[in-house]
Amino acid sequence: MLSTLSTVAHAQLHSFPEFFEKHFHIEAMDADDGPRLKSQFVYSAEGTLITRNLVKMNNDGFEDHMAVGLVQNFAGARTKVTYNLHRFNYTTLDTHSNDVTLDIRYRSLRLQHRIADTEQVSSVGLPVDFGIAHFDFSLSQTLQKNPDETIDLYNIHSRIKQLKFSASWQDIGTDTWTDFTTEYRPSGSWLVKYSYSDHGIDLLRQVRGEYAVSGFRLAGEYSLQTASGAQSHVAGAIDVEKDTPLAVLKLRLEYNNDIETSAIYLKLESHLAF
Repeated sequence: MLSTLSTVAHAQLHSFPEFFEKHFHIEAMDADDGPRLKSQFVYSAEGTLITRNLVKMNNDGFEDHMAVGLVQNFAGARTKVTYNLHRFNYTTLDTHSNDVTLDIRYRSLRLQHRIADTEQVSSVGLPVDFGIAHFDFSLSQTLQKNPDETIDLYNIHSRIKQLKFSASWQDIGTDTWTDFTTEYRPSGSWLVKYSYSDHGIDLLRQVRGEYAVSGFRLAGEYSLQTASGAQSHVAGAIDVEKDTPLAVLKLRLEYNNDIETSAIYLKLESHLAF
């Protein structure tokens, strides 16, 4: 019996360093503003119980993030309930918050409901794949306690061969924010991207094109930002990059109407370590 107990104890002590090395990660450094410590712990018990903890410490205080989750699978659905606790103590600012999140997945359907101290967020997502075309729809609604208002957010992401498209609409009380992004890649060398954002009083439009082949890259970008009661902001840039056996040569020509004259940047990078 003593021999058996000794063997079990030796096995447990022998496995503890492996457990510590697999699930713990600790970093310590001495910076100019004092010592810093970061520790991280991640552990999952047979895919059912999930725990995470992240702690950061320095002379000003600490930051602690903890999560405990329970996962269950039944009838083709996967449910997870997670409790999150966040604490901050930097520069004598002592705050903490917690929330409970319920995640449900049934095939490709995603449902989530999060209850926090100041708000409740409900969201639903559904990806649809047609082979050559892929769409991802999502809807979320936020109920804020203070102030008492509702925020609705609608998202759609699509991909049809070389074309990607993303759009979002966000209703915030009486305001509506809109964002569109289109990315087209006709070949492996060419890329064209256009984005449009309308956030009430701010309107932003951006265009970017890029051509890259055999260690050479040419890119250009242009943006126009307008705000109610203010002068329009126009900016543009051209980038030329050439890869050589000894160094990477980069040249950037930039224009900005917020300053009196345009600026030219020349940057030289070397692959060699000196």
